[in-house]
This record gives sequence, C-alpha cells and structure tokens, in this order.
Amino acid sequence: MQRQFQTNPRLLPSLRKLPTVKLRVCQGKAVHRLRRVSQPVFLMGSDRRCDLVLGDHTFPGVHSYLVVTSEDVTIHHLEGGPELRVNDEVERVRRLQNGDTIRLPGYCFEAQISAAVESEPAGELRLFVEAETSAADVFLSPPTIRRNSA
Repeated sequence: MQRQFQTNPRLLPSLRKLPTVKLRVCQGKAVHRLRRVSQPVFLMGSDRRCDLVLGDHTFPGVHSYLVVTSEDVTIHHLEGGPELRVNDEVERVRRLQNGDTIRLPGYCFEAQISAAVESEPAGELRLFVEAETSAADVFLSPPTIRRNSA
C-alpha cells in the first residue's frame, strides 16, 4: 500500500528558477571530468551514496555538500575530515561564484555556475511512499515523484 502526498505548486517556486551548476574536475581521479549538480543538495564524501564520491577514505562518509537555491550556491564543510579551501582560503561555509576553485587534499574542482532560467511551472507534484516507510528510509532510498500532466 502506498501513501500519497501532494504539494501546492505555489509553495515550490524555487524549483523553477535554479541556476545550472557543474563541477569541473581539475585534479583527482574521475570517470567524468564534468559533474552536473543535479539537485538542490549535493553530497560530497567517501560514501558510495554521495553524489560526488571521493575515492579516499581519509574523507568521512559525507565531507561537504552544496546547496543550490534560486538566490545562490553555497558549499558547506561538515566537522571533521580534511580541510576545504575555496580560492585558497579555508572555509566552513562559502557562497560560490562562477569560476571559484574548490580544493580538497588530492582534489580540485572549478565551479561553473550559470544564471537561473525560468522554466515551465512545476505543476502539481505527487510523492508516493510505501505505507511502512520511515523517514530514514526516504533519505537513503528516495521515493518516486510523479508530475501530474492533467
């Protein structure tokens, strides 16, 4: 049995105006040298469930994360693990600009940020979750999101 949750499109205006964000790998092993930040919260760390997996276990499971909003893009360094540098300055939280350099030991990324573009209205979103699913399960295995085409 599935539970269904609906959202009001007026409550989600920022989903329509997010900037395009990519990380270009300047240093470090990578299968893909250009990584698109495809969601508003983008995890970086050694855990295989991170959006950008750092192949060095001196990094914690989640080392840092990007937050993309309609207003800006920020990077946040969590406690512990190797230091995070943006443009050669040690940072804990930093607003990113296009061309900023993000350095971690053994890795270097260039932030490529394009202006937000207005897209079609989000419409009504529906979230389907199995009835016995816990909040932790939703975090580790995201639910199905369907857009109504009515």
